[in-house]
Amino acid sequence: MEDEVTIRKGNSESLPPEIKEGIEDHKKAAEYHEEAARHHYDAVRNHEFGDHEAASESTAKANKYAILAMDVHKEDVM
Repeated sequence: MEDEVTIRKGNSESLPPEIKEGIEDHKKAAEYHEEAARHHYDAVRNHEFGDHEAASESTAKANKYAILAMDVHKEDVM
């Protein structure tokens, strides 16, 4: 595909600052999503062991990290 852009790791120094910032935002959002997933798995485990209160707390934590991930990209997508 002619319009496809390939960015290779280690070649980011030639990118414009706003693109570099976008890359860092993606990395931060990914970290938040991973943390949210970890808390969702904790919620599953807690439910399986019958600790529904702990599952609820884990779900709240997961939601917090999901919101943080979305907030990172508000500027990038607007």
